[in-house]
Amino acid sequence: MVRNFAAAQVFVTILLANYNLRKIAAFLLTEAKEKSRLDRGIEPATQIKRRPDREFYSPYTKTFPSAH
Repeated sequence: MVRNFAAAQVFVTILLANYNLRKIAAFLLTEAKEKSRLDRGIEPATQIKRRPDREFYSPYTKTFPSAH
């Protein structure tokens, strides 16, 4: 058990660094997969819009869905 603030801060710092490294590794892996798909001539995956973004009026921005 951690007994002082400095020791707790060290643990939190290590956890945050680990989280950031995992996020960076996941991003690089995704980029490598997309590059591999492009090299093989496969179309890049398109991001699917959420249903509310596709179909419904937004009361917050007072806008309708785009015509894309």
